Amino acid sequence: MTGHLNEFNQTFVAMLGYTAEELRSLTYVDITPEKWHAIEKRIIDEEVMVNGYSGVYQKEYRKKTGLFPC
Repeated sequence: MTGHLNEFNQTFVAMLGYTAEELRSLTYVDITPEKWHAIEKRIIDEEVMVNGYSGVYQKEYRKKTGLFPC
């Protein structure tokens, strides 16, 4: 698992301010504020890898401008 973004819609592209090509070159860690890194790792390890999905629906992203939340 590389954490690269494989699928997203135009609303996500517009919300973050990256081009689709830029998003494909980034990982979820690149667009996630540092305060979420440990939480995201736990969610992936304990929920996504076990169940195939996560029940967590809250998320912050780093926009291309560096600002967040989105």
